[in-house]
Amino acid sequence: MTYLPGQLRARSKELIAARNWGVTGVTSLLGVTLFVSEVGRIRSLPPNLVNYLGLLCLGLTGVLIFLWIWSTQRELDMLFDWLDPERYVPPSTILETVLIISIGLFLSLMFLVSRDPLWFSVGFSLYALIQIWAGRYTYSEVAVAIAHSRRRLKTQGETGAASQGDQIYERGLAVLENYFVAKPLVARCFAILLGSAVSLSFAVAWKLVDRPSLANTSYVAAILTLVTSEIAIWRWRTERDSALREVTVDLAEFLRLHPHSNPET
Repeated sequence: MTYLPGQLRARSKELIAARNWGVTGVTSLLGVTLFVSEVGRIRSLPPNLVNYLGLLCLGLTGVLIFLWIWSTQRELDMLFDWLDPERYVPPSTILETVLIISIGLFLSLMFLVSRDPLWFSVGFSLYALIQIWAGRYTYSEVAVAIAHSRRRLKTQGETGAASQGDQIYERGLAVLENYFVAKPLVARCFAILLGSAVSLSFAVAWKLVDRPSLANTSYVAAILTLVTSEIAIWRWRTERDSALREVTVDLAEFLRLHPHSNPET
């Protein structure tokens, strides 16, 4: 059996390093800004709705940062475990590093300025823009890697037990394709941009006319956008993980019966 999905991990060292730089930058800034933010809150927060909404945005941004770190690592591991593309090498240019670090920086900016509706919505809009760019780039690369992995399965022409293993890997590829290619992941990024633009427009109006209700509306628009977008992708990830779990069980049983087919042995 010549389908060896573990090989892709070894060819992606630069991509992993870029992600680690982004994660390191986020967590470092997060620690400093959290301390400064909490000191400021204790010293000077008046009890009004704008400040409470700002604190809620602070918490949501912290959750968003955690989910970004967790999901990117999980999805990288998932792709490394299932893909073995034919005649494909992952990109390793400065662009990948810039995209990953930019997402981390804009998330940190949102966290740092969460108590100001205008600056928070500016950071949110910048984050949404870079998400669109990164999403379109990343998902197109994943689509190519899936297609080339499927090509390897079709061209190697295995028979017998090896063919059964290929069928299991094909099912795994179908699950990945349904999530990374078929699901409207980039459309979700555009929806986030729309929500951030609404939030920004109310924040600008608040600065111009100094009406607290506009600041509240800006925060509410951002909160609704963050919550609904995360609920949507949580449902898609749950569907993906449930389907992939079934395939993983079948693959584990196959490799137990045919240990010579295990790519790690």
